[in-house]
Amino acid sequence: MHALEQEFDRIRELSSEIPCWQAMFWDKMTVDLPTWLLLDAWYRSRCLDLPKSGVAMVPCLDMANHSTDPNTHWSETSDEVVLQLGRGHQISAGDEATINYGGGKSQAEMLFSYGFTWIENPPRNSLQLAVGPFPDDPLGKAKMRVFGRPPFLVLTETDDKVNWDCPFEYLKCVNQEDGLAFKLAQQTDGELDLRMFWEDHDVTESAVCLDTIISNHSYWPLFQLRVVTDIQDQVKEQLERIKSAVNVAEAGVGNFREGLAESVLALRDTETQILELAMRDLEIEVCAPITKPLLAEYDPALQG
Repeated sequence: MHALEQEFDRIRELSSEIPCWQAMFWDKMTVDLPTWLLLDAWYRSRCLDLPKSGVAMVPCLDMANHSTDPNTHWSETSDEVVLQLGRGHQISAGDEATINYGGGKSQAEMLFSYGFTWIENPPRNSLQLAVGPFPDDPLGKAKMRVFGRPPFLVLTETDDKVNWDCPFEYLKCVNQEDGLAFKLAQQTDGELDLRMFWEDHDVTESAVCLDTIISNHSYWPLFQLRVVTDIQDQVKEQLERIKSAVNVAEAGVGNFREGLAESVLALRDTETQILELAMRDLEIEVCAPITKPLLAEYDPALQG
């Protein structure tokens, strides 16, 4: 909600000198914050992530309901999106054409975008957390700029084990004294381009897979320990936030449509389980042995 409010204020500011937009956002206020929230909900619940065209609206197809056993599927050609009959399915006149909204989506994304969660047998239990540089990191803004996309920590539960994935963490947890550096390079058109270097090698294009580059470093076990420890802190903080938050569903605050409160409670239980399992598995990773000579070599103050 906070992000959407900021987005709405930003659009109002940028459109203040455009006559038709000024009428909508300022004079008559035909577009206010509740309207903007509704537009955002419509878009999120109907947009498709097309493999060629990217995120797009597809009229008619956006009205198809979700099913775990859909009778149709869509594909993108060079100039259109086609709805096709699924293999082994038949549709008669008057039957509903259904699609799958995406087996890779988490329970939270399903609830946020579509208003419901997987009723049973979800394809996976996962949790996504936004991450960022350390607040006191002087290279934080440069790291975000070179990374080039919103960084996330993804926790996925599989067979009573939680795996984590967060490419930004490796960039977050190395610094200038480790071999990381940023430089401005002037292009032929005079524009300045921010470049990232690891031990004097330009690795700007490899920001999202920096772990593969630094894994050969003699201090790799220490880098890995930094990453896992920071992830552990973030998981702990999120777990405490969930457990301490006021539960509006149980308190009866607000007007919920039928079934929504149950979905919210189920989501909270699912995410709590993922976080608790993640804390258990991360503790094992944190306790992985690091030799004393390696610690002493990295920082003589750690000797002994």
